[in-house]
Amino acid sequence: MVAVVVGRDNTWPVPLPSSYIAEPRFIPSLSMFPTYDVGDRLVAEKITFRSRSPAAGDVVIFHPPFDRPGSNPLTRVFDDDVFIKRVVAVAGDTVEVKGGRLYVNGRPRDEPYIKERPAYTLAPSTVPPDHVFVCGDNRNNSYDSHAWGPLPVANIVGRAAWTYWPPSKFGPLPDWSDVAALEASGVTAPALADAAKPAAVAVRWSPGGGGPRVALGGERVL
Repeated sequence: MVAVVVGRDNTWPVPLPSSYIAEPRFIPSLSMFPTYDVGDRLVAEKITFRSRSPAAGDVVIFHPPFDRPGSNPLTRVFDDDVFIKRVVAVAGDTVEVKGGRLYVNGRPRDEPYIKERPAYTLAPSTVPPDHVFVCGDNRNNSYDSHAWGPLPVANIVGRAAWTYWPPSKFGPLPDWSDVAALEASGVTAPALADAAKPAAVAVRWSPGGGGPRVALGGERVL
Protein backbone atom coordinates (compact mmCIF):
# COMPACT_ATOMS: atom_id res chain seq x y z
CA MET A 1 0.00 0.00 0.00
CA VAL A 2 1.10 3.54 -0.69
CA ALA A 3 1.07 6.39 1.78
CA VAL A 4 1.06 9.65 -0.14
CA VAL A 5 3.32 12.11 1.62
CA VAL A 6 2.35 15.42 0.06
CA GLY A 7 5.34 17.73 -0.20
CA ARG A 8 5.24 21.49 -0.07
CA ASP A 9 5.61 22.96 -3.57
CA ASN A 10 8.55 25.34 -3.39
CA THR A 11 8.19 26.22 -7.09
CA TRP A 12 4.98 28.20 -6.47
CA PRO A 13 5.78 31.67 -7.86
CA VAL A 14 3.60 33.76 -5.53
CA PRO A 15 4.12 33.70 -1.75
CA LEU A 16 1.05 32.60 0.18
CA PRO A 17 0.30 33.26 3.86
CA SER A 18 0.33 29.50 4.37
CA SER A 19 -0.09 29.65 8.12
CA TYR A 20 -3.57 31.11 7.72
CA ILE A 21 -5.12 30.79 4.26
CA ALA A 22 -3.61 28.28 1.82
CA GLU A 23 -0.48 26.53 0.66
CA PRO A 24 0.72 24.82 -2.55
CA ARG A 25 1.45 21.09 -2.47
CA PHE A 26 2.65 18.45 -4.93
CA ILE A 27 1.77 14.77 -5.27
CA PRO A 28 4.69 12.29 -5.23
CA SER A 29 2.82 8.96 -5.50
CA LEU A 30 -0.33 7.19 -6.68
CA SER A 31 -2.57 6.56 -3.65
CA MET A 32 -5.05 9.23 -4.81
CA PHE A 33 -5.04 8.19 -8.48
CA PRO A 34 -6.98 8.92 -10.70
CA THR A 35 -7.96 12.14 -8.89
CA TYR A 36 -4.29 13.01 -8.47
CA ASP A 37 -1.35 11.60 -10.41
CA VAL A 38 2.36 11.77 -9.61
CA GLY A 39 3.60 15.31 -10.21
CA ASP A 40 0.19 16.98 -9.89
CA ARG A 41 0.15 20.23 -7.95
CA LEU A 42 -2.66 21.63 -5.86
CA VAL A 43 -3.63 24.40 -3.49
CA ALA A 44 -4.79 23.33 -0.04
CA GLU A 45 -6.97 25.96 1.64
CA LYS A 46 -7.37 26.38 5.39
CA ILE A 47 -10.54 28.48 5.63
CA THR A 48 -13.43 26.04 5.09
CA PHE A 49 -12.94 23.97 8.23
CA ARG A 50 -13.04 27.07 10.41
CA SER A 51 -16.75 27.35 9.65
CA ARG A 52 -17.74 23.69 9.24
CA SER A 53 -16.50 20.21 10.04
CA PRO A 54 -14.91 17.95 7.42
CA ALA A 55 -17.56 16.03 5.48
CA ALA A 56 -17.71 12.96 3.27
CA GLY A 57 -16.29 13.83 -0.13
CA ASP A 58 -13.74 16.34 1.13
CA VAL A 59 -10.14 15.66 0.08
CA VAL A 60 -8.01 16.59 3.06
CA ILE A 61 -4.33 16.94 3.83
CA PHE A 62 -3.28 15.91 7.31
CA HIS A 63 -0.54 14.83 9.64
CA PRO A 64 -0.73 11.03 10.03
CA PRO A 65 -1.89 9.80 13.45
CA PHE A 66 1.17 7.57 13.79
CA ASP A 67 4.93 7.95 13.72
CA ARG A 68 6.56 7.40 10.35
CA PRO A 69 9.86 5.48 10.45
CA GLY A 70 12.62 7.84 11.51
CA SER A 71 10.26 10.63 12.51
CA ASN A 72 10.37 12.48 15.79
CA PRO A 73 6.93 12.39 17.44
CA LEU A 74 7.73 15.61 19.30
CA THR A 75 8.09 17.54 16.03
CA ARG A 76 5.62 15.59 13.88
CA VAL A 77 2.93 18.29 13.96
CA PHE A 78 5.44 20.80 12.57
CA ASP A 79 6.57 18.55 9.71
CA ASP A 80 6.08 19.96 6.19
CA ASP A 81 5.14 16.52 4.87
CA VAL A 82 1.49 15.58 5.12
CA PHE A 83 -0.80 12.88 3.72
CA ILE A 84 -3.75 13.39 1.36
CA LYS A 85 -6.91 11.24 1.35
CA ARG A 86 -10.66 11.52 0.84
CA VAL A 87 -13.09 11.63 3.75
CA VAL A 88 -15.62 8.82 3.33
CA ALA A 89 -17.30 8.87 6.75
CA VAL A 90 -17.55 11.11 9.81
CA ALA A 91 -18.09 10.70 13.54
CA GLY A 92 -20.97 8.38 14.34
CA ASP A 93 -20.95 6.67 10.93
CA THR A 94 -20.44 2.91 10.70
CA VAL A 95 -18.01 1.91 7.96
CA GLU A 96 -17.75 -1.49 6.31
CA VAL A 97 -16.09 -2.84 3.16
CA LYS A 98 -17.39 -6.04 1.60
CA GLY A 99 -17.88 -7.43 -1.87
CA GLY A 100 -15.65 -4.74 -3.35
CA ARG A 101 -17.85 -1.89 -2.07
CA LEU A 102 -17.81 0.68 0.70
CA TYR A 103 -20.84 0.69 3.00
CA VAL A 104 -21.63 3.59 5.31
CA ASN A 105 -24.39 3.06 7.86
CA GLY A 106 -25.38 -0.07 6.00
CA ARG A 107 -25.87 1.69 2.66
CA PRO A 108 -23.58 1.01 -0.32
CA ARG A 109 -21.68 4.08 -1.50
CA ASP A 110 -21.22 4.51 -5.24
CA GLU A 111 -17.78 6.02 -5.82
CA PRO A 112 -17.12 6.99 -9.44
CA TYR A 113 -13.86 8.72 -8.43
CA ILE A 114 -11.96 5.59 -7.32
CA LYS A 115 -9.51 3.67 -9.51
CA GLU A 116 -10.95 0.24 -8.80
CA ARG A 117 -13.05 -1.60 -6.28
CA PRO A 118 -11.30 -2.46 -3.00
CA ALA A 119 -9.91 -5.99 -2.94
CA TYR A 120 -10.14 -6.24 0.85
CA THR A 121 -12.89 -6.53 3.45
CA LEU A 122 -13.34 -4.44 6.57
CA ALA A 123 -15.64 -5.44 9.42
CA PRO A 124 -18.22 -2.84 10.53
CA SER A 125 -16.59 -0.16 12.70
CA THR A 126 -18.03 3.08 14.07
CA VAL A 127 -16.07 6.31 13.68
CA PRO A 128 -15.54 7.84 17.14
CA PRO A 129 -16.26 11.48 18.07
CA ASP A 130 -13.87 14.10 16.65
CA HIS A 131 -12.58 11.68 13.99
CA VAL A 132 -13.16 10.98 10.30
CA PHE A 133 -12.53 7.92 8.15
CA VAL A 134 -10.27 8.62 5.16
CA CYS A 135 -9.35 6.50 2.12
CA GLY A 136 -7.20 6.99 -0.95
CA ASP A 137 -9.01 6.93 -4.29
CA ASN A 138 -6.57 4.21 -5.38
CA ARG A 139 -8.11 1.90 -2.79
CA ASN A 140 -5.81 -1.08 -3.24
CA ASN A 141 -2.65 1.03 -3.05
CA SER A 142 -3.37 3.38 -0.20
CA TYR A 143 -2.21 3.32 3.42
CA ASP A 144 -5.25 4.90 5.03
CA SER A 145 -7.99 4.45 7.64
CA HIS A 146 -8.77 0.91 6.54
CA ALA A 147 -5.27 0.03 7.79
CA TRP A 148 -4.63 2.36 10.73
CA GLY A 149 -8.10 3.50 11.80
CA PRO A 150 -9.98 6.80 12.00
CA LEU A 151 -8.16 10.10 11.67
CA PRO A 152 -8.43 12.71 14.45
CA VAL A 153 -9.96 15.88 13.03
CA ALA A 154 -7.28 17.83 14.91
CA ASN A 155 -4.66 16.35 12.56
CA ILE A 156 -6.24 17.89 9.46
CA VAL A 157 -4.25 20.77 7.98
CA GLY A 158 -6.58 21.83 5.17
CA ARG A 159 -8.75 20.89 2.21
CA ALA A 160 -7.51 20.25 -1.33
CA ALA A 161 -9.41 22.89 -3.27
CA TRP A 162 -7.76 23.66 -6.60
CA THR A 163 -5.46 21.86 -9.03
CA TYR A 164 -3.06 24.14 -10.90
CA TRP A 165 -0.85 21.54 -12.60
CA PRO A 166 -1.07 19.93 -15.10
CA PRO A 167 -3.03 22.46 -17.21
CA SER A 168 -5.47 19.74 -18.28
CA LYS A 169 -6.67 19.49 -14.65
CA PHE A 170 -6.62 23.21 -13.90
CA GLY A 171 -9.57 24.18 -11.73
CA PRO A 172 -11.48 23.16 -8.61
CA LEU A 173 -11.91 19.55 -7.56
CA PRO A 174 -15.24 17.93 -8.48
CA ASP A 175 -17.73 18.18 -5.63
CA TRP A 176 -18.66 14.70 -4.36
CA SER A 177 -20.22 15.90 -1.11
CA ASP A 178 -23.80 14.91 -2.04
CA VAL A 179 -23.76 11.57 -0.24
CA ALA A 180 -27.46 10.93 -0.87
CA ALA A 181 -26.86 11.18 -4.61
CA LEU A 182 -23.94 8.77 -4.43
CA GLU A 183 -26.06 6.28 -2.53
CA ALA A 184 -28.88 6.46 -5.08
CA SER A 185 -27.08 7.25 -8.33
CA GLY A 186 -26.57 3.73 -9.59
CA VAL A 187 -23.12 4.79 -10.80
CA THR A 188 -20.72 1.93 -10.29
CA ALA A 189 -17.03 2.14 -9.61
CA PRO A 190 -14.65 0.44 -12.03
CA ALA A 191 -14.61 -3.33 -11.53
CA LEU A 192 -11.45 -5.33 -11.18
CA ALA A 193 -10.93 -7.77 -14.03
CA ASP A 194 -11.74 -11.22 -12.68
CA ALA A 195 -8.50 -12.69 -13.98
CA ALA A 196 -6.42 -10.05 -12.26
CA LYS A 197 -8.49 -9.62 -9.12
CA PRO A 198 -6.48 -10.56 -6.01
CA ALA A 199 -7.99 -12.63 -3.25
CA ALA A 200 -9.87 -10.49 -0.76
CA VAL A 201 -7.98 -9.79 2.43
CA ALA A 202 -9.83 -9.13 5.66
CA VAL A 203 -8.38 -6.19 7.57
CA ARG A 204 -9.34 -4.77 10.91
CA TRP A 205 -7.91 -1.77 12.73
CA SER A 206 -7.56 -1.15 16.42
CA PRO A 207 -8.09 2.21 18.16
CA GLY A 208 -4.55 1.97 19.51
CA GLY A 209 -3.06 2.18 16.02
CA GLY A 210 0.12 0.32 15.26
CA GLY A 211 -0.79 -0.59 11.71
CA PRO A 212 -3.21 -3.05 10.15
CA ARG A 213 -4.34 -6.32 11.64
CA VAL A 214 -4.62 -8.95 8.94
CA ALA A 215 -7.05 -11.87 9.24
CA LEU A 216 -8.17 -14.91 7.28
CA GLY A 217 -4.79 -15.94 5.96
CA GLY A 218 -3.33 -12.99 4.11
CA GLU A 219 -0.36 -10.67 4.38
CA ARG A 220 -0.31 -7.08 3.26
CA VAL A 221 2.98 -5.38 2.45
CA LEU A 222 2.73 -1.70 3.38
